[in-house]
Amino acid sequence: MGCNSSTPQQPVAPPSRGGDGASNGGPAKPRSTAIKDATAKGSRNIDQGLRMAKIEEESKIKLLFLGAGESGKSTIFKQMHLLYGPSR
Repeated sequence: MGCNSSTPQQPVAPPSRGGDGASNGGPAKPRSTAIKDATAKGSRNIDQGLRMAKIEEESKIKLLFLGAGESGKSTIFKQMHLLYGPSR
């Protein structure tokens, strides 16, 4: 005989994991669909970030200075920087 022998216990249902829509009043949505939606949203965000990075990279002007050491490559770069402004 245990401590609870006088009162029978009723089984308790485990708490919901949130995918059934009952907690927010919305329609029921399967958990796999919710995961796919979240994954698709994350993928769209990454794609948008990559598109923005590509546009930014394409707007840069690149210039390659070739020459022997002490030939004035840094001086030319500094003069262009002063005349045409800092990199954007």
